[in-house]
Amino acid sequence: MKIKLLVLAMVIISLVSVASADHIIGASPASATIDTGEEQIFMVTISAVPDEDLPNTFSIMGADDFVVEIDGVATTSVDWDWEGVQTFEVKIANVNAPNGNYVITFENINGEDSSALQALVQVSLTAIPEFPTIALPIAAILGLAFFMQRRKEE
Repeated sequence: MKIKLLVLAMVIISLVSVASADHIIGASPASATIDTGEEQIFMVTISAVPDEDLPNTFSIMGADDFVVEIDGVATTSVDWDWEGVQTFEVKIANVNAPNGNYVITFENINGEDSSALQALVQVSLTAIPEFPTIALPIAAILGLAFFMQRRKEE
């Protein structure tokens, strides 16, 4: 019985180590709202046991309407050497992106193996009303009050 439990434990440990060999990408935050003139920093962490002889490329897709920096460099792709868990600081700035929802994809490629993670970025514009939009209703109310006051005096 003890031998069966020992064999079962060894099988479970080997399965766990095989399952953890895939790329795992995590991003914090997973979604963000970036208004015009604002920026958001995503911390993207890649952990795995890839083939160390193959080059790694970390890239960002779907951010054409934004200004993107990876670790302080204005780029959407960076090659890197595997040194265990890797964390990238990705800054996405909204200079003048149109209103809407964007799906930003963080991807790591190691030879033929790749993993990707998507983050949702929402852009909303803060509308500032034009002067006539506010002034005309106020002028109409003041005009009506003045007109009603004159009618009372007559």
